[in-house]
Amino acid sequence: MSKIDNFLIRAVFASIILAIGAFGASAQTTIFNIPTADTLSRGSWNLEGDFVIKPVSYRNGGFQSYGYRLAYGLNQKTEIGSNFYYSSNGSSSTGQAEFSLKRKIYRSEKHSVSVSVGTVAFVPLKSITGE
Repeated sequence: MSKIDNFLIRAVFASIILAIGAFGASAQTTIFNIPTADTLSRGSWNLEGDFVIKPVSYRNGGFQSYGYRLAYGLNQKTEIGSNFYYSSNGSSSTGQAEFSLKRKIYRSEKHSVSVSVGTVAFVPLKSITGE
């Protein structure tokens, strides 16, 4: 058996093991920062890193935005969190801190319905302009 064949067999085996392991994993997905009605269970933490980029030159509207989200489940119905984002467009940059509170007020698994209310405080941080 050649080295290439041996490598391919190992790569396929490793891919299968990773795919099987992924079925047992759970995660909460955020699409374009749309909040969900789900709340974390008591004592659970959720840490997420975000990186958004428009991969064109700055003069054509390119930018980068980095950030994190941190949430903690106070009890089965209440979650608190904090977010921080830093954005740059090549000539200036800015930051934003966010603090959130979310409470689940109704949930029916039978009808697949969940309702939550929440609030987010946005705190703009000093803008930095480069010349």
